[in-house]
Amino acid sequence: MATTPRRIPRMLIAAALFCTLFVLSTAASPAIAAPVDCSRGTNLSFEEPVININWTIIPIPGWATTDTGIEIWQSGFLGAVSPDGAQHAELQGNNNAPDWQDIPTLGGDQIEWSFDHRGRQNDDRVIVRLGSTATQTDEGDFTTGTAGWARYGGTYIVPDGQTTTRFVLDPVDVGSIGNLVDDVAFALTCGISVDSDYTGSTDTDSSGTVTAGDLFHFSYLVTNTGTATLTGVGVAETLGDPVTCDATTLTPGASSLCASSHAVTQGEIDSGVVESNAIASGTDAAGVSVDDTDVTQVPVVAVPEISLVKQGTVDETIVAPSDRTDAGDAIDYTFVVTNDGNVTVTSVAVTDPLIATVTCPGTPLAPGDSHTCTGTYPLTQDDIDRGDVLNTATASANPPAGEPVRADDGTTVTLDQITTLDITKAALSSDYDTVGDTLGYGIVVVNTGNTTLVDVAVADPTADGGVVECSPAQPAALLPGASLPCTATHTVTQADLDHGSVTNTASATAEGKLNGIEASDESDSIVVQGIQHEAISLTKTGMSIPVGDGTFDTTYELTVANSGNVTVHGLRVTDDLEAVFGSGQFTVDGVNSPTLTVNPDYDGATDIDLLDGTNSLAPGTTASIHLDITVDPDGAPRAYTNLATVLAAGIQAPLEATDTTDVAFNVGFNLTIDKSAVASVASGDDVSWTLLIGNTGPSAVLGPVTVTDALDDRLSFVSGSGEGWSCGHTHGTVTCTTADPLAAGASSVITIVTKVDASIGESVPNTASVVSADAANETDPSDNVATASVTVDSLPMTGFETADVAAIAIASILLGLGMLVATKPRRRRGSAVD
Repeated sequence: MATTPRRIPRMLIAAALFCTLFVLSTAASPAIAAPVDCSRGTNLSFEEPVININWTIIPIPGWATTDTGIEIWQSGFLGAVSPDGAQHAELQGNNNAPDWQDIPTLGGDQIEWSFDHRGRQNDDRVIVRLGSTATQTDEGDFTTGTAGWARYGGTYIVPDGQTTTRFVLDPVDVGSIGNLVDDVAFALTCGISVDSDYTGSTDTDSSGTVTAGDLFHFSYLVTNTGTATLTGVGVAETLGDPVTCDATTLTPGASSLCASSHAVTQGEIDSGVVESNAIASGTDAAGVSVDDTDVTQVPVVAVPEISLVKQGTVDETIVAPSDRTDAGDAIDYTFVVTNDGNVTVTSVAVTDPLIATVTCPGTPLAPGDSHTCTGTYPLTQDDIDRGDVLNTATASANPPAGEPVRADDGTTVTLDQITTLDITKAALSSDYDTVGDTLGYGIVVVNTGNTTLVDVAVADPTADGGVVECSPAQPAALLPGASLPCTATHTVTQADLDHGSVTNTASATAEGKLNGIEASDESDSIVVQGIQHEAISLTKTGMSIPVGDGTFDTTYELTVANSGNVTVHGLRVTDDLEAVFGSGQFTVDGVNSPTLTVNPDYDGATDIDLLDGTNSLAPGTTASIHLDITVDPDGAPRAYTNLATVLAAGIQAPLEATDTTDVAFNVGFNLTIDKSAVASVASGDDVSWTLLIGNTGPSAVLGPVTVTDALDDRLSFVSGSGEGWSCGHTHGTVTCTTADPLAAGASSVITIVTKVDASIGESVPNTASVVSADAANETDPSDNVATASVTVDSLPMTGFETADVAAIAIASILLGLGMLVATKPRRRRGSAVD
């Protein structure tokens, strides 16, 4: 584990910083640079241009005037010797005009102006004015005689905002003829000073020590030591840090406080000092630049310190297998040395009592950085049996100054202990067929782990007497990779034969040498097979009985047989009725079996499994399934072939058998017609003809059914009707039709009414026939026609028969004769005959 980094006590750091500040506070103030002359003006002694005559009036460079020029004298002309140079000016010229110069200025400039003045022939007067180019104020009024030159001067403070100042010499005495001037001056000095100071630090990482990136703060007091106002005042720091100032324009005597913060570099910490070299500068209105420098040094307290973290990783690839730790594999150690101090250290090294050589980078180690050193330790079997490796390493390094620093760390590498064994078992006999046969087995136990195993023991529950013989005898000890060979025997029993195979499994147990962890394993099951046979078959029969309404009661008998020698499981029987009869042409009435569990949801269409999937069938046994359905064959006179399939899981492969049966549906029918009417009628009467339509089966007539009655010419149609029938008459033919089916054994009645027009004694016949649209399925069409007759044997409107009429006639004649006799006159007795 890593050691705790050692820190310099805060009291010591505070004392060191106090000493640093004390040294800084007692350092001598820097020398202030002397101001430089930065006077203004051009050709102030009138030396240009050089004249070769005593005097002349010409334009003078640097000067301006309202006259055509300025009058220039050579020194000594008329006894006036120039106080400076070889020439001077006489102000009056031609027009007694003022002369002036414009100079660049800044507000606050303190201009020290002066000039030499002398009268020409008597006392002469000149006024000095200063101000802007637009307005000047009188700064002096001077009168001088001819006895000699007098020097006059003053100080002018430039107001704020006045960037150009005009200096005017005005000869106001109009009565004068001369006004001599020379050696004019507009004096300014430019000067600056800087006083730098260390004002403190910021511990940016809160480490308590000076580290790279901590901030050292500096202040710079900049002062204008001249008379010219300075602009662009600033401080350049050789450390390269930006400096901010509270003022960048300084009037004479004014100061600006500037400041900067410097991020300490590692090189400065390593050197033990941070040096601030400040350069202050400024520029006057005329572009004159001045500067000053100051140096401040801040000592840095060095805190050298390192830490060490040791880690180990097992390399399992040296010795096979490459996915576990074995003797001969190695631990690869890494030693991470971290610079926890604030100075760079060198010569980083690590020593470890277990490792012959630890390799480290030879480069310096900066604060906060780390070096990774490496070393390798080869593992022994004792290490693996123990389960870990523990040791401590020491790191050392040299700071820039002082004694080396050191750190320790110890680590424990846990080794994965694999306490496993493997047992394999092989049969020495290929099969068996007799009780008492001996089956031999070879057993081998191998230490497949990486630790030494002790108390290795082998067990075989099927071995005769539980005896397993090993060499060396068990319990035994095994090194990794070592093996223990053993043997066992088993005597075959009747139960083994009935089962069809003998399955044998052996197991082994052991314990790790040092860790006490138990190991165990079972061999793969060894199976010695008997001879097994699997077979199933299916028989299917069917029959149908017509119901009479066009449907048929249909029954299928399915018989499943197990003709093998093992029980079959997952028994299924499928029968797809929809594939046979079509959708909607059948209805499942019931499925039952005396020994098997049927599927209550079987519908022959969406669910075609007759069984529920949980059935088994023992060898040599059969089972039956009874399936009742109602079929509507839709009048098709054919046999339907039905395929059923039996399936079972099977031990080695799925079992399947099929069978088909043909069931014929007798859709034949026999239409009959019977016709009757009253025996005799009178001419002109209505006659009702009764037609009885029947079906003597066996199947229903599906229709439509048509009855046709061709009327005799002596019969005229009155009406036709019957329940379910539609009757009509056309050209002496009556046609009645119905779409209703006529079941086997059923009948239907049609009544046709006609009027008879015949003579007495005539017999009038009437014939009707019946036919179905499905005429091809009628078994006997011979009885599809029926005839009936009526006899006209009475007079119209009387209702008497012919014999009655004759008898009445004879009776009438006799009655008439009798009446005649009764009405003949009788003779009176006693009367004479005439």
